[in-house]
Amino acid sequence: MEDFADKIMNITKQIYSIMGSNLVEKSLNEITEAKSEQGSFVYLLYSGSNELLYIGETGASIKARLVGNGSGAHDKKIFYDQVQKVRYYKIPASIDNQKAARKMIEQALSIHLKPKYYDNKDTTTN
Repeated sequence: MEDFADKIMNITKQIYSIMGSNLVEKSLNEITEAKSEQGSFVYLLYSGSNELLYIGETGASIKARLVGNGSGAHDKKIFYDQVQKVRYYKIPASIDNQKAARKMIEQALSIHLKPKYYDNKDTTTN
């Protein structure tokens, strides 16, 4: 019989497999130089060597989140200079509670994929 932790891991794997084929991939330059796409997103940041650095979510635009829009701006993070590629999923407008969906997906992916900078405590600089 599966224990609780195994059940949670299986759910996170299912979420990733459902999303996987719907992830859009762009370079960091494509994101920051293009017109800002608005919506609710979950995004994955990768290094040039394809190492998963960070998983985040935003309710505005990925561009605004990545170039710095105040609190939590990624240009103040230690890992930001390593980012070369962004994969993202746009939460469908038909989802009633997009904020809850973003946060749940972000956490599920973080549990399953274990990005290098999952714990935010040590990633900011002063």
